[in-house]
Amino acid sequence: MCYIGNGQVPTIKHLSREPRHSPAGAPLIIDMMDYQSKQWDAMRRHILHRDKYQCQLCRRYGKIRSGNHVHHIFPAEHYEEYQYKTWNLITLCQSCHNRMHDRDTHELSTAGYNLLRRTARAHGISYGIPNTTRVV
Repeated sequence: MCYIGNGQVPTIKHLSREPRHSPAGAPLIIDMMDYQSKQWDAMRRHILHRDKYQCQLCRRYGKIRSGNHVHHIFPAEHYEEYQYKTWNLITLCQSCHNRMHDRDTHELSTAGYNLLRRTARAHGISYGIPNTTRVV
């Protein structure tokens, strides 16, 4: 990911190529994850198989629920370097996936941020979620 200025606002690529700006006036660019690519399809199938098609959050609490969503713990649009890292991907059921981030804004929820923090600690990663508005 390319950072500009003081490093606080990431540049965000978007489809229209129109100049967009953050509330602070810095240009925004979001690298959109290509969920239709063969690479993503293969990785998604690998993660579902690894997790035995079970929701890993439900399993953490002793429940066995089918999972069919592969979630980026570190959001793909903010951490493109982690998009295809297996440790950053987790199988979730619909209910748990909905709790991870706001379905309209795609911003992490408290539950999603807590999962990100646990994962970061487990892998020794320093992190910060850029304060951006999603550009569609």
